[in-house]
Amino acid sequence: MSCATTLHTTPGEVNRQRARTHDGLYQAYVVGEANTRAANHQIVREWRTMVKERADWEKYRESLVKEVKSYEIAKAAFAKEKTKFESDRKSEEWGREGLRGKLHAAEELLSKERAEFKKICEKDNQCSYAARNKITELEGKVAELTGKVEDAQAAKEKAEVWETLSLTR
Repeated sequence: MSCATTLHTTPGEVNRQRARTHDGLYQAYVVGEANTRAANHQIVREWRTMVKERADWEKYRESLVKEVKSYEIAKAAFAKEKTKFESDRKSEEWGREGLRGKLHAAEELLSKERAEFKKICEKDNQCSYAARNKITELEGKVAELTGKVEDAQAAKEKAEVWETLSLTR
């Protein structure tokens, strides 16, 4: 018997339980345990799915971090190249047109990398939002299922009490 039934057990219920056979009590215990294990199994299955999705998201996030690092390296290389460009311009080693072409190419590269970085950030935000929504949805389902189990147990106990009361009359 669960804690809820032992706290509110009427004398009639006590007599009814005493009158039940050992097999009847054992059967009720087995059914209760089976229901509990089935609910726990479902919760564990959903939890594993959430953990797997979280692991996939972490892998994706790590790849984004690597891309950001490569972007930072490219940015540093661009800054170094830019300083070299400035020193070359001062020494007038190249003609004006050659320097302009090199600068435009470097700016185009930087703008492309910025656009790619923004796309990566937007995609990461979308994935994070989707993962957060899925976790919230699954938590809601767990709460709903828990409520249904508690309602079913309360209804069962109420039915047993009414059955006991009708038997005692």
